[in-house]
Amino acid sequence: MYEGWNTWNPETMASYVFMPDGIEVRVALLSEGMMLSRFTWKDYVKVVGPHSLNGRYSKVMLNVHGKRVVIEFARKDNNSIVGRVKPLEAYKNLDAIFIFHNPYRSEYGSIKILNDRTCMLSGPLNACLTLSESSRWGIFPHIGSAHAYLSLHKVLPNKICGLPYIALFQNQLKKELFFSSSCSSSSEFEIAEQCKSLIKEARIILEEAAESYKEETPNVKGLWEGIEEGVRRALAWNIIWDAEKNRIICPVSRNWAYDWGGWVLFDWDTFFTALLASFFNKDLAYKIAASILDEVTEEGFVPNYSSPSGKTIDRSQPPVGSYCILKLHKIHPNHEFLKEAYPKLKRWHTWWIKNRDCNKDGLLEWGTGRGKVVRAPAFTDSSAGTLAAALFESGLDNSPMYDDVSLIECRNDCKVMNLTDVGLNALYALDSWALSIISKEIGISSDSEVFEEEYEDLKRKMNNVLWCEELGIYLNKYWNGEFSRVLSPTLFYPLLAGIVPLEKARRMIKEHLLDEKEFWGEYVIPSVSRNHSSFEDQEYWRGRIWAPMNYLVAEGLRRYGFYDVSFSVSEKSLKLFLKEWREETHVHENYNATSGEGDDVISSEPVYTWGALLGYLPIQEIVDVEIWGGFKFGTPYMEGDVSVEGYNIGGNLYDIYLSNNGLKVLENGKEILKSNTPLLVRNYKRSEDSVEFNVISSEEKVITLVIGNLEGSSYEVRTGSKIMKMKTKEGKISIQIPITPKGLDIKILRV
Repeated sequence: MYEGWNTWNPETMASYVFMPDGIEVRVALLSEGMMLSRFTWKDYVKVVGPHSLNGRYSKVMLNVHGKRVVIEFARKDNNSIVGRVKPLEAYKNLDAIFIFHNPYRSEYGSIKILNDRTCMLSGPLNACLTLSESSRWGIFPHIGSAHAYLSLHKVLPNKICGLPYIALFQNQLKKELFFSSSCSSSSEFEIAEQCKSLIKEARIILEEAAESYKEETPNVKGLWEGIEEGVRRALAWNIIWDAEKNRIICPVSRNWAYDWGGWVLFDWDTFFTALLASFFNKDLAYKIAASILDEVTEEGFVPNYSSPSGKTIDRSQPPVGSYCILKLHKIHPNHEFLKEAYPKLKRWHTWWIKNRDCNKDGLLEWGTGRGKVVRAPAFTDSSAGTLAAALFESGLDNSPMYDDVSLIECRNDCKVMNLTDVGLNALYALDSWALSIISKEIGISSDSEVFEEEYEDLKRKMNNVLWCEELGIYLNKYWNGEFSRVLSPTLFYPLLAGIVPLEKARRMIKEHLLDEKEFWGEYVIPSVSRNHSSFEDQEYWRGRIWAPMNYLVAEGLRRYGFYDVSFSVSEKSLKLFLKEWREETHVHENYNATSGEGDDVISSEPVYTWGALLGYLPIQEIVDVEIWGGFKFGTPYMEGDVSVEGYNIGGNLYDIYLSNNGLKVLENGKEILKSNTPLLVRNYKRSEDSVEFNVISSEEKVITLVIGNLEGSSYEVRTGSKIMKMKTKEGKISIQIPITPKGLDIKILRV
């Protein structure tokens, strides 16, 4: 996955690059007298098609001046690709331009034309491009000169026009055209013959790759069919190669990466992206998590962003890293990564209390410090030391929660808001809790005790200082002691941190989350309450819906056992996600909380990684690893059939089937659990001699439960206070038990 051909170049979606060498085959179009070589979802891309994470197959549809063209790539093997450029009609004045060069490494600098279909690029590896049709050609020093030449002459010259660094071929696009490319240490003759052979097989290779793509796992079927595809494409189309540091990264958007000088990584965006990747590929998930930890500043914090143009040394972003990495570890255990990440996570954690508690009350404020100007190709960031920078640190750039705050000078050349923030402190408490578990997991018990004590202290302080009994919710508090009455989903983050007494949690949910005047509705959860004046703005964090907010709130609901409300949030999130995904293959950065549209403002990127959390949320309702409990399967709150097949958790493949008739769970193809009614099974643990879990229904009922793949012949079954001796039949035990929405603990012991 991490080498060979893929859509590594953020500049265009119609390009495959061979890494680590950097050889590129790019498709451009000549239309209306203009050569167009950059295709993104803001520039001519109509449909973002399938894309294997490993580059095996990809497809995209362009709409250039009303002319629709489909471009496909497929890998024959790690070193060879084929492709097709296909117009959907026979258009006039439309030419395909095939570009072949190496934009990354100077030692690849010699191109020669073998004939009117084939050229060769020499370097550490020999590389060849071959076309299915005779073409006009030209060799240029760079793409800019080729653009200028074609804009003036419209036709390539069949000659060398400058230094032999880049070859272009030109064909009238009246019908489908095929191309092939291969890179190896073989001779020029051998590679050219191989490419010629690939051209003959191109159609079959593409068809086989497209069929193989349909079989890629995991898959979601039934009522929610295809939601995993939206998540996969949001990831796959945004994975690029950072040539500077020779690594795979997944920025929030290819557009942003290009505009920031080739790549850009944001703090909390990247941690959430790692969680999304965990659904598909363990190694990719850990590489994404490592990429943002690699950007830690000299002071020891994860910056707001980092790019080739520079990083923010004045500010960080919401501290979700320890939680996301712990959850990633629970899904795909990796003790070595925990050991490597822990010192960075610990140092980042201690940075917060040293630099963002300026009134020394033990609670935090968003802030900023000294920093340098960052100049990227598309913008200049000189915000360090200003309120804008503190807003950027919050991750909620223009949230109305901060409309009337001011900055306060404090020690260490820092400035902070004069507002103690519920969301920040809840996530910081969550960070303490997660670090206590991580440190224990890697054998540093002394640290674990310190973090546990800190967590309990934060829990006490937040309940004493930030709980508003009058409104029944935690509120941000100004330094003068007054509460801020601006309501946001961040005020529910204490649920995920586990710091809310149960009765207070019930009040928060009933009186606020489920109140249609505030947060509930057809589409949820708006970034400010519906009854606040700024809700009507529907601009960025002023009322629009953001996937990470939904994710953090839903996780908190599950931690407290409000699975019915969590399911409703996830189901509404899915409805929002599918609205434009099925119509336009868009996965938006944010959505209108009234109309559900993502395209209604230019500030909402249409293929943005963390927007896919809206599709990931319902999957977690069916199968998940809860870091406060363990394995979770199914839900009793759904009507209809849904299945998740081929989900790799801890090296085992799980298939989960849920319908009105019951729940069935397979592990590595063997049935381990089956019921005759929809259920939620949580805290599932299995060993050689025992199986234990808690089971929840939507109402009181007697159910039949079958536990399978048991190796012994005799077992003791404990359900609440009841104990039964049972024999297996074909490796299974069948029991009838009464269950309720409050849940029932079941333990099966081999005797």
